[in-house]
Amino acid sequence: MFRSYAIFCRLAFLLSVSTLLTARASDPIVDDWSIDLSGPMSASPVVRDLDGDGDYEILISIQMSFDADFSPLGAEVQLLSHLGHSLKGWPVRIEADAVNGPPAELRVSPSVGDIDGDGNLDIVVGDTHGYLHAWELDGTPKLFTEGAVDNRLKLDGSIKSVVRLIDIDGDGSDELLVHSGASKLYLLNGDGTDRAGWPVDLGGSVEEFGNWTIGSTPVALDFDFDGEIEIAVATTGGKVHVYDVDGNAVSGWPKSTDGDGFHLSSLVAVDLNGDYQLELVLGGADGKVYAWDLDGSVMEGFPAEASGASIVASVAVADFRSDYEGPELVVADVDKNVHCFTNRGVLLSGWPQQVGGEIIGSPIIVDVDNDNQLEIVVPSKDNILHIFSANGAKVSGLSFVATDWIESTPACTDLDNDGDLELLYAGLDAQLYCVQLGTRGANATNSIALGWNGFLGDRGDSANGPTGDLDSDLIADDYERYYFGGTEFGADDDFDLDGSSNYVEWGAGTNPTDSSDQLSIDGITFGIDIDDEVEGEEVVKLTWKTKVGHRYDIYSKQQLDGSWSLVEQNVDFGVNAEITWLMQIDPAAAQCFYSIGAIRAFASE
Repeated sequence: MFRSYAIFCRLAFLLSVSTLLTARASDPIVDDWSIDLSGPMSASPVVRDLDGDGDYEILISIQMSFDADFSPLGAEVQLLSHLGHSLKGWPVRIEADAVNGPPAELRVSPSVGDIDGDGNLDIVVGDTHGYLHAWELDGTPKLFTEGAVDNRLKLDGSIKSVVRLIDIDGDGSDELLVHSGASKLYLLNGDGTDRAGWPVDLGGSVEEFGNWTIGSTPVALDFDFDGEIEIAVATTGGKVHVYDVDGNAVSGWPKSTDGDGFHLSSLVAVDLNGDYQLELVLGGADGKVYAWDLDGSVMEGFPAEASGASIVASVAVADFRSDYEGPELVVADVDKNVHCFTNRGVLLSGWPQQVGGEIIGSPIIVDVDNDNQLEIVVPSKDNILHIFSANGAKVSGLSFVATDWIESTPACTDLDNDGDLELLYAGLDAQLYCVQLGTRGANATNSIALGWNGFLGDRGDSANGPTGDLDSDLIADDYERYYFGGTEFGADDDFDLDGSSNYVEWGAGTNPTDSSDQLSIDGITFGIDIDDEVEGEEVVKLTWKTKVGHRYDIYSKQQLDGSWSLVEQNVDFGVNAEITWLMQIDPAAAQCFYSIGAIRAFASE
């Protein structure tokens, strides 16, 4: 099926929470720092500007806190300023309880969203006893109204994947998407009630693979930017599932991988081949890299063979060779190997490389040395963040170390909005480290826009939305970041003031920042027997520039104030070239007008 879509514009308001967080206009800019935590940290830092002041806040989950005698006190969630200072009301502790005995652990990062539609952001996390917890930004617990005990909501099985918050139905409050250790996938309303059709049973059990095991984080995505959200997750038995928002399996899913183990890596949704829709990529438990299209078709060149060792880290994706042939894939395994593949599953020259310890946390791809080139940053259990260039060479002169294993994915952003990038990482040494990079100015902007700067490519967006289209404007976020440096411009905006909206240029494949590049009829010729292509008939020949991945509708009308008639639909030339289109003129027509419309080309469903 081929579809073109109307433009939708969403106006979103981020309400001020300045009464909850203290403004810091007089604070100094970020310098290198580290802070002592109350326990080890295996989850990734989450960086968000929660109060809209331009400085970012840092959310962390502390796996387990201890007293002076090293007795476990419970897990903690901490909210810090950009300088590493605890904010008022934090940390909050998850205590031991009479039912579950020892305190729960927090193996995953917190999430931020508005779960009750009150206009204020909330913080949500799940623990290893299977409880969901939620707080206001001042640390006040939020009460789940259904099934809650002591401000907690119990699910079936532990929670060792990130809770995804997304407004599925557009009602202004975020739903909670949770993968539990009982191998169930939940989609909950903000009050904790199940949405119709949920939870779904994925089969098997995460728990049988060991209590330490993390689980694949589910992803909410819009495969083809049609406004319909799909939900995907990898799980036990070598399965990858995709559901619609009503809990129904999408046609063509689930898919089985070659191995039947438990997939620990999270799925990544990216546009691999430039077809203007997303594909799902997975680092498998069997050490292979998989990629599927919307209908479950295996992408060309996949599965790609890595080392055969299990892949726990999620795949990182960016065009770090800057060759515009599609993004490359960074794949790290537990056997200390780092591989880089093309978007067609071909191993790049110079790879694989090996580090000194197992790799559990996911790589990120950022410019660490201000050379306007993206480098690969790999956390490792040898207590080091390893830095590689695109060709596999080790980057010298930089040292990012801890005194114990680094299991979490680093995060990179401009913490204090001064034009310089900072790198955050944590180890099991109960330390959080912040290092100011030399990357600044346009290089810093490009690094965030074009790189992969956190877990699952998180670039610090404070708004929730489907992966690939966080602002729900039916334009790919990567397209917006590439051209605009961010996603703040709407579909109806005309960035280059050429008369074509951003959405129209996205559909036409033209450059929305170049007023000279727009879809237009470059030539029109009337006559009889033009090139003898239609013998004896009066014809018109239209000339315009076509783009690969786009289809064209041709319209005509005989009166300027008349209605357009569709002459030809979904014409696909498959080339970037100036083409001509020939058609017969109605001999009775005194005049005729023509129009060309472009749409993105979608695969058949």
